[in-house]
Amino acid sequence: MNVADDRCGIADDRLRQALLDGHVGLAAVRERVAGDPVLSAPPAAPAAPSPVPAHRRVDAKRQALDRLARRWAELRRAIDPSYSWPQAQARVNRAMGLHRRPDAGGRQLNDGIAFLRSELTKLSRTYPQEAERLRIPGSVEAIDGRLTAARGDRTPR
Repeated sequence: MNVADDRCGIADDRLRQALLDGHVGLAAVRERVAGDPVLSAPPAAPAAPSPVPAHRRVDAKRQALDRLARRWAELRRAIDPSYSWPQAQARVNRAMGLHRRPDAGGRQLNDGIAFLRSELTKLSRTYPQEAERLRIPGSVEAIDGRLTAARGDRTPR
């Protein structure tokens, strides 16, 4: 907000007329502001991210886990064509300590995401050509970005 003074002041009869016209704010002014004629408010601080409800964070983690699992299974199939989606699902569920993924809570989802990130990193280092051909690093970054935004964080975890 900027406030400026034209250095002309208010006409003598303007205050009385403003009150008669119902402009109480202007009629209430009795003194000029002293000091610098141009006042500026400091820029507003950036707003803190609004808290994200727990169910939305869990949903975002489920989506991230599913996307990472698909990318991991794709990379595994590129390396070993006999590796199947059910095998990948079972391996992720074991890493999470579950029999069925819909039973997963926040902690198990975090464990599954950590497992998949480490597996994708390990396989990407071991098989860089396949990982690059399937664009694994870019996919992982995009999934992390969506997960971070859904949690309301400023930095990825």
